[in-house]
Amino acid sequence: MRRQITTDQYKRMSLFNASAQYKWKQCVLRLELTNLLNQRSYAYTLFDGINTYSYDYALCGRTAMLRVTFKL
Repeated sequence: MRRQITTDQYKRMSLFNASAQYKWKQCVLRLELTNLLNQRSYAYTLFDGINTYSYDYALCGRTAMLRVTFKL
């Protein structure tokens, strides 16, 4: 992930998501894995003259979701 903070500054962070899907007749199985590197938060600070701005974002932890869908 790359987020632009100012015109010439970027915050870089590694996030890893994966998904797999299997179709069998009318049944669809989907496995979704998010935040596999288990990043809990990311933060950065901006300095603007005499002002200082600090940002801290919390992220959802490692998640696995299995979805089963039946099409009629």
